[in-house]
Amino acid sequence: MTVRRRILLAALALAVVAIVVALIWSAGAKDSEPKLEFTLAGYTNGPQAAIFVSEKCGLVTVRNLSKSAVTLSGYETLLECNMFQPFCNFSGLRANLAPGGSCTMLPAVSVTTKVGNPNEPIGSTTSRWRLKCTVERQTLSNRMRRAAQKLPVIGRHIDSPPGYTVYSDVFEQ
Repeated sequence: MTVRRRILLAALALAVVAIVVALIWSAGAKDSEPKLEFTLAGYTNGPQAAIFVSEKCGLVTVRNLSKSAVTLSGYETLLECNMFQPFCNFSGLRANLAPGGSCTMLPAVSVTTKVGNPNEPIGSTTSRWRLKCTVERQTLSNRMRRAAQKLPVIGRHIDSPPGYTVYSDVFEQ
């Protein structure tokens, strides 16, 4: 084996060891759930869709209180009945929040439709509700996992970064 090939193999081995160490070191505590603050600023009419006559939405600001960046990948409105029941699920959201950063969401609380029984709201116009957010921490380990998942040979063997579910306090209407 030539000297050039030995140097190349040594550099490759060193790179693999460095990646493994970085993944382990930056993973952080497994139970460190991201800390979010939810603030209700009021209510508004939501965007009009083809089948909706009206939609009542909460105007909620979500602030990242964690020391690392997080990504909100979806949220769900939970209405109080006997227990908190899911009402509206929105999974198209991909909001990246830096430490101390915030975003504003419009979760639907009640909807009046043109189909079925018109002018009868679906959801609730008076009960209490809360948000359930799906969150992923943006650590070096998680970014490296996402990048490694795209590799052709080893990508399918790499687990997705852990996701967390964070609940807001209960809001009154």
